[in-house]
Amino acid sequence: MKSAILRAFGRGSQAAPWDNEESIREELFSIERLEQHAESLAAAQPVTAMPTTGRSLAVRLRDNESVLLEAYRAIASAIGAGRAITPAAEWLLDNYHLVEGQIREFATICHPATIGSCRS
Repeated sequence: MKSAILRAFGRGSQAAPWDNEESIREELFSIERLEQHAESLAAAQPVTAMPTTGRSLAVRLRDNESVLLEAYRAIASAIGAGRAITPAAEWLLDNYHLVEGQIREFATICHPATIGSCRS
């Protein structure tokens, strides 16, 4: 926690966060704390009856799919080279097939151009 505070005031390590395992292991939320955090995030999101404009969800999903596949390949390459990986990277490596399945499922129920045409 101390290092997070120091970094917030510009006095901490200037190393990239992905090169520093300290921040990975700093704090794990309990179930109760995760629920509180989820409630605070939900309360902070505006709700409107008017549709919003911007990039479609399908486009965002394709972009995220590309990033996740790139990350998966980079993690597999790191393992192949004998480098250590973080627990989160290990999780993605172990569960990528599930993530990919969810992406495919979404793509089959939604029109690629807009979230508005999703079937229920």
